[in-house]
Amino acid sequence: RGEARGILHGIFFFLLLRFVLALVVTVGTLGVAAVIILMVKEPNASLTSYLLFYS
Repeated sequence: RGEARGILHGIFFFLLLRFVLALVVTVGTLGVAAVIILMVKEPNASLTSYLLFYS
């Protein structure tokens, strides 16, 4: 039956999409938190040098 396979593929794709989205959000949040922590710990270290260092 092709219909059941299509539904399963849809569910799997949806779960994969949600997982990737959650991963992106988590990584983004961690990145922002790291930048904030660095800015608080080292106020004289500018954001531009940080961005240049990590890009």
